[in-house]
Amino acid sequence: MIHKKLSLYAEFSEFSRKQIKFFTETFKKYDEDGDGFIDFDELKRMMEKLGEAQTHIALKEIIRK
Repeated sequence: MIHKKLSLYAEFSEFSRKQIKFFTETFKKYDEDGDGFIDFDELKRMMEKLGEAQTHIALKEIIRK
């Protein structure tokens, strides 16, 4: 796990450790099944929780980009 954290800091050197920790914690919050990916349903629920509910088509467009 430490090796993975060090590589994150090296790969994203433009971000502070505090920012990387925030991004990682936020990602884990929405990656409900813990598989390391945000799938379609998780994205849908995330957008709803953020007050930005999207249509099925709009979500597909977000993913496409």
